[in-house]
Amino acid sequence: MVNVHGQRGTSDPDGQTLDRSHPDGRPLDGPDLGRVGAEAQAIRELLERQSLLYRSTVRPIAFEPAEPPLIRAFWEAVGWAPLFAAGRITNPHVASGITTVRQRLAEYGAEEHFTLTEADLPSRYRLVYADNDGIGFAVTDEHEGVADPAVLSVLWDDNEIVPYAPSYLRLSAEAVLSAAFGSWYSIWLTAPAERTLVPGGGAVERPFPLLVPGAHRLDPDRWLLRSTEHSGPTTAWLLAAPGFEHLVEWLHGQNLDGLRIARLPGDTLRRTGPLRVADGTPVRLSGTDEPDPDRCHRAGWIGGIAVIVEERGDRLTIAVNPRHRASLEALLDG
Repeated sequence: MVNVHGQRGTSDPDGQTLDRSHPDGRPLDGPDLGRVGAEAQAIRELLERQSLLYRSTVRPIAFEPAEPPLIRAFWEAVGWAPLFAAGRITNPHVASGITTVRQRLAEYGAEEHFTLTEADLPSRYRLVYADNDGIGFAVTDEHEGVADPAVLSVLWDDNEIVPYAPSYLRLSAEAVLSAAFGSWYSIWLTAPAERTLVPGGGAVERPFPLLVPGAHRLDPDRWLLRSTEHSGPTTAWLLAAPGFEHLVEWLHGQNLDGLRIARLPGDTLRRTGPLRVADGTPVRLSGTDEPDPDRCHRAGWIGGIAVIVEERGDRLTIAVNPRHRASLEALLDG
């Protein structure tokens, strides 16, 4: 059994957690408070520009005066909208979250192998996310009154409580920010942990360095977000853009060795064998110098149509903007 009261102290890859509590445990309401509020307001403004669903559904959250100041500053600026749930985050209202946790523990406890109870959780917590498949749920560890609590995961199948994320605020901000790109084309890329996908030279903008240090605005048409949820040998990155072609342009300029795309965007066409196109069709694909025989990706243009090609042995999956699907099919089958 993991001691859930001893899991803090893990640092985020881009810096420390926001927690700089006083020695007596009182949450700090000093230097970070203004920055959290300012960045949260900037995230809200981005959401309002990007998402009609956010604008039409966002509601204020009522907090008790005793709530941690940094958590209040973030959520009072952003508010709550149902679309945030897609980013694996739950309404931060404490009472409703506790009700959900107790229901889940009762359901899990019906299985003989699951012996955890609410007494095994921190004495003060809030629900972060509950998996609808019944695999588990995540809660904050607020028993010491820290400014930015760590997040713990309760696993049904393992009957165990384990560390999930070092910073609740950063996890929440990442989920909220990702909702801003819900109407855009996007892909999740998995890369070796030691590799960064951010161009060098310091020219890339980091709009939210405190709350979402892994968010980079590559240019007006592309955002790149490094997920804080992944650890170990790989890191996950979200690439988002308003058009399918914007994704392809960026991928075409990358060495895709060692990268994995979790799910191809747009429409997909499946073919067997080497790529075949109509005579005279120009093909400009790039991606990898050392193709993985099990799975590799290429990106570029076939007859001027932007595509992402996934190769798995002799099986090809070709992603394309839905508007150009018929034109691409004619080139592939011509």
